[in-house]
Amino acid sequence: MLWCRCGVLLALCICPLACLAVSPCPTGCCCPGFLVLCESLGLRSLPRSVPLSTSELSLSHNLLARFPRGLPPSLESLQSVDLTNNLWVCECDILYLYRWLLSGRLKMATDIVCTEPDHLAHRLLLNLSVVAICPRVLKPNDRTHERDLSFAQARMLTVQDTMSIIWKTKSIQFMITG
Repeated sequence: MLWCRCGVLLALCICPLACLAVSPCPTGCCCPGFLVLCESLGLRSLPRSVPLSTSELSLSHNLLARFPRGLPPSLESLQSVDLTNNLWVCECDILYLYRWLLSGRLKMATDIVCTEPDHLAHRLLLNLSVVAICPRVLKPNDRTHERDLSFAQARMLTVQDTMSIIWKTKSIQFMITG
């Protein structure tokens, strides 16, 4: 009889921990195995949580327009994500998603089409430059976008690099400007 009580007590102690370790399927989504399907649900934001074991996530055909900075821990292990057919606003706020896609860790995420602003509508996000998405990354005094500026510099030569080259010799400095 004592072993039965201990077993029940042990089960009560372990079960809440197991429930905390596994996130439930987001409301309205279907979660077969390692796949989470949240398609055509009218979602305007990412699901708050997905099961930690999720390797593939489909958020296609929703109303997603923006992507938050920083991934929730449950999305960091994704191998594939489908973000097609949403209302993506391709402005500075989307640079986090842009960088995530460029990291190459994801499959099926390359065909995200911008719907706004008008001059970028119907263009693939990954075919755009950082400057096209966020022109303010080139403002040298804008401290809030230093990370975006360094990213832009990594993807293209800076104006300073293309305009001047300095050669130093023992005692003479030559400067060639273009």
